[in-house]
Amino acid sequence: MILLLASHNFCYTYNIWFQTDAWMVFTGQKNRDVYLVETHKTYPAPYYQTAVYVNNLPINSKILIVGDARGLYYKRDYNASSVFDKQHFLKLLEKAKGSESFYNNLKKERFTHILFNIMEIYRLIRNCDQVKILYENVDDTEISILKEFWNKYLEEVNVEYINLPPKNRRFVILYKLLSLEEANQPHEIPQNYFLPVFDKLKVKAVN
Repeated sequence: MILLLASHNFCYTYNIWFQTDAWMVFTGQKNRDVYLVETHKTYPAPYYQTAVYVNNLPINSKILIVGDARGLYYKRDYNASSVFDKQHFLKLLEKAKGSESFYNNLKKERFTHILFNIMEIYRLIRNCDQVKILYENVDDTEISILKEFWNKYLEEVNVEYINLPPKNRRFVILYKLLSLEEANQPHEIPQNYFLPVFDKLKVKAVN
């Protein structure tokens, strides 16, 4: 029995190693950093380039991760919700009475940046029924608050593009929370990637 279990574990590990090309890193045929920016069967929606950027932010930075439960490679404080939990981003939005209130909710928890993994969210839309739970009950008032917040309080600081065909390209976007002084000055409004994703989640939830 022990021999059978050991054989099973060996075969399973061997299969995973070759399906994901992990053996190439182990044998030195591929650089670890190069490997981690690529999509693999057991490593979808890579975020490693963004993690490298985050790890060079000031030591007191804190990242609110939206749509991705992983955080292994971050060396800064962060908050990430599991696939089965409502996104912390949406929990704070629910408490908000307006865009300034939402901003204050984020600042009270010392968040300095918001990270949005588009590729991972679309993957969950395709593969996980639980996504309808994550974004349920977001009403028109909350959407309006979000739009105002996005236009005033965020600055796009880093985008990680995934090496996929252009029409299917996914990416990870990092936003900086502006100071009140910066927010009240004229500045470029970043693209709101949340609303198109939410529309897809809403359709998924209805179906």
